[in-house]
Amino acid sequence: MTHIYYGSENFQAQDNRPIYLVIADESEEFDSALRYAARSARNANAHVGILYVISEPGFLDWGTVEEKMRAEQRDEAEMFLREVSARVYDIDRQTAILFLQEGDKVEAILKVLQANPAIKKLVLGGDVDARSPGPLVKYFSGKGMRRLPVPLTIIPDHIPPEKIDSLV
Repeated sequence: MTHIYYGSENFQAQDNRPIYLVIADESEEFDSALRYAARSARNANAHVGILYVISEPGFLDWGTVEEKMRAEQRDEAEMFLREVSARVYDIDRQTAILFLQEGDKVEAILKVLQANPAIKKLVLGGDVDARSPGPLVKYFSGKGMRRLPVPLTIIPDHIPPEKIDSLV
């Protein structure tokens, strides 16, 4: 079973291969970013890292109810990460490195990037049909760019899989 790295726990590669990090969600643009990262990693002899961020629920003062909700969110996130890891294996025949964080998505991404110096690239999918390419793309390609310790690659979601494959 694949290990999931939580919180500030960092991945120490035994092989010194770089990691291309993709931020996981259920969007169409994530599929494009994941495929690009997996194909690029294969061609560059790198690992694919996948980060899922669980948003912190609003304040609940119900003790065990909040704990149960958090446990359910974590279980669902772990299951989603494992499903995505299987997709990476189907695309690339390698096991993805899985990260799970809780909290603000931007801060969680930056925390993982800072804690894992093997991460050499952040790969995001951009939504071309919306008013905005997505909150992460908007932030990291704008005012948040100065906070990034690695290059940012944005993959438009309208590019078909076979075209993505030919680009890397």
